[in-house]
Amino acid sequence: MRRRGAVRANLPGEWAGVTFPSITNRGEFFSNHYLDAVIGGDLGDLRKAWDEAEGEGEPSARSTLKGAASRFFKTRATASEATGDRATAAVEHLNDVVLEALGLEPNRNDLELTRNTTDKLTIPTAATAETGTGLWLVALDAGLADSADDLFDDGPPSSDPAAHDRPAAGRLLHEGQRHGDKKHITTAADAVSELFAVDEPPRFVLVLGGRIVLLAERAKWAEGRYLAVDLDAALERNDAKAKGELETIAALFSADALLPGGTDGDGAQSALDELVDKSHKHAVGVSKALREGIRDSIEILANEVIEQRRSTGRAYLNPETGIDANELTSQCLRYLYRLLVLLYAESRPELGIVPANDEAYTEGYSLDRLRELCQVDLDTEASRNGTHLNESLTGLFELVNKGYHAETAEQQLFASERSLDEANAQPTNEFYLQFPGLDALLFDTRSTRYLDEVKLRNEALQQVLAKLMLATGKKKGDSAGYISYAQLGINQLGAVYEGLMAYTGFFATGDLFEVAKGGDPSGGTWMLPVEDADEYPDDVFVMAENPTTGRNERVRHNKGSFVFRLSGRDRQRSASYYTPEVLTRCVVHHALAELLGLDDYAPEGGSANIQEATELLDLTICEPALGSGAFLNEAINQLSAEYLKRRQAELGETLDPDRYLRELQKVKAHFALHQSYGVDLNATAVELAEVSLWLNAMHPGLKAPWLGLQLRRGNSLIGARRATWKVGQLKHRPWAETRKGHVQPPTDRPLTDRLATEGDTAEVHHFLLPGHGWGAVADRKEAKELRPDEAKALKAWRNTILKAPNQTHHKRLATLAGGVETRCSPWCQAKSHRGTATSNSDAPIARSPAERSLRPEGRSPCPDKVRRR
Repeated sequence: MRRRGAVRANLPGEWAGVTFPSITNRGEFFSNHYLDAVIGGDLGDLRKAWDEAEGEGEPSARSTLKGAASRFFKTRATASEATGDRATAAVEHLNDVVLEALGLEPNRNDLELTRNTTDKLTIPTAATAETGTGLWLVALDAGLADSADDLFDDGPPSSDPAAHDRPAAGRLLHEGQRHGDKKHITTAADAVSELFAVDEPPRFVLVLGGRIVLLAERAKWAEGRYLAVDLDAALERNDAKAKGELETIAALFSADALLPGGTDGDGAQSALDELVDKSHKHAVGVSKALREGIRDSIEILANEVIEQRRSTGRAYLNPETGIDANELTSQCLRYLYRLLVLLYAESRPELGIVPANDEAYTEGYSLDRLRELCQVDLDTEASRNGTHLNESLTGLFELVNKGYHAETAEQQLFASERSLDEANAQPTNEFYLQFPGLDALLFDTRSTRYLDEVKLRNEALQQVLAKLMLATGKKKGDSAGYISYAQLGINQLGAVYEGLMAYTGFFATGDLFEVAKGGDPSGGTWMLPVEDADEYPDDVFVMAENPTTGRNERVRHNKGSFVFRLSGRDRQRSASYYTPEVLTRCVVHHALAELLGLDDYAPEGGSANIQEATELLDLTICEPALGSGAFLNEAINQLSAEYLKRRQAELGETLDPDRYLRELQKVKAHFALHQSYGVDLNATAVELAEVSLWLNAMHPGLKAPWLGLQLRRGNSLIGARRATWKVGQLKHRPWAETRKGHVQPPTDRPLTDRLATEGDTAEVHHFLLPGHGWGAVADRKEAKELRPDEAKALKAWRNTILKAPNQTHHKRLATLAGGVETRCSPWCQAKSHRGTATSNSDAPIARSPAERSLRPEGRSPCPDKVRRR
């Protein structure tokens, strides 16, 4: 498709504040909604400290900034006019004024730091600040800038001839040097990256460009996220009121904000860190609201499908020709996860899933452009019943999945022009918007055929998009803000879905009221026939606001409608609980510390005895209770980071931050595609985990991998592996302790080995035979006291089941083992083939051939009915 012409707009993740126009929030350092509407309410502690200081006649970061205007504008005018030898000194003087306005003391020096133990880095600094843990903040001098973007430009502005005699905006006033390879550090952006790559890096770096100040934080800088402020614009507006622009700037950029304990330096955490924590909690709160929004959206989409089928005379409740409620639920979940994946991808252009940095995409195709439409009143029948949103989303899904490349565009256009004018047709040099193409099962139309068979109306899709894209205010009447998907990571998106795994979708067989203990639906609800309502007290009925009348009314589901709810005990039965990221990180860290020798208590090389970085790449990861893949992703992340750390040390080189991120994603892709395995009883969990692993490891050029051989639906607790006993051993009961000996474990057999099938050497899988420890509770004192009859019965059963099988059983067991091998043969062959094919390649096994080999003949890859656990 051709690029659609447009005036430049903010790219995804780029934000020019509505409340605070002087602040640039690049890559959503904070979520836009948090910075625009929430942060003012979270400045209570800082505001109280400033009020107390000012009440005692002492200066504060707020008062210092407010009082800096006159001196700032006078010094800025001098620096703007200075040229030649005086220019550098004038810019330094202006930067000093800025530092003092922010509560920092200018102290120019050549800072020497260590890289990779022996290499040295020298960077000229305008100021530094240290804490008890070491270097905390570094301020750098750069040329005069008129915008944050100027600080990434290493040449002088061409429109001002005098500027050629002044330091360029994006260049350091005095260059630094990396001594090992004699590299000269001349640009501000390179200097920040180099500072964050040393052995003991600072937490923050301030880049001073006169009126523009850029704040880089160590972890966020590598993700392309930073804050910047235009002091010229802010001081000229002089918004000095509480929660105003100057107060917010002081809360983000001053010494009181950046140093632990403020300028006193006696605190454990900086005020900015506290704000980041609060913004994360706000994001977690948003993820909880998002889970509710997805739950509501499933009902909206499912009921829209029902309504469209009803209006066209198609069955939906008939068991033979209608819709299976479980499959409809799964398809609605997939549809919504498509939207979440694209919203996530648009907030992270570096993944290369969509051309999110292209203006043509952001203004003509992106989901981001639909945000405004979420709040438009659909006040006519045509607007409510139209299908513009459906057509837009369907087209976008197809482009994302199938791809669109310049070669395809050239062929299409050349063919069309040739048909119009055979003689004069020439290939065009026009640029085209290109989609890499994912080839993902998630975006395959077969995955959502119920929804694709109907035209979803604007009215329904607008509600769905609003629930996925808008964050409601904390209080009634608060304006809605946009949900930041840059702030919602893989784990939080997983939490959104994992919380819904215990929910069930069904069709109401009659008119129903929804009831719960105390009327609170958070712990699960029950459905009550409307005609029985008089038998129950009022406080058990779940209430909701009627959007038309604004009154609270009993939640009612009419006959034939689709209901998606957590029923009273389903969550406990399913054990669907989400593990917070802080716990997954801690558990994986300590597991790897022992395995890899990362702490003082582990042997050198760890229990895995790994000596070289490349040996890490051979480790396999298995999560036996997969869920959304939280532990699997965390293990991939930590192993990948550890590999790059060791590999760089072995080679004696340090990757530049941009290259480091690219290489990190490639290593993560290696672990995800070739070394990761997982099992879960819930089929939806397996689908979710596959998408989570894909997003976590995605990088430009990588198509959506198929992980169907590695992530499987099943029960990991039965302990079924390819381990066998020989038929000749069975008479000795190797699985049980006997008078003649102890338990003899079965022999593990590689997938490439063929099992013996004849005579006493025939092999039988261990899971077809009893196991040591069966019925062990029968011997427990508590069982004998509390349930004596049941304990006796269990012991009798154990004595029977642990007996040695007879000859008839031998033949039957050998036959069963042969059936197991026959059933698993395509899978084993695929695994064997995959191991050979990927030994020298990162290409994942193709999805379609493997699906055909694993699927019984005639079965559809997306059956209408999915068997419930």
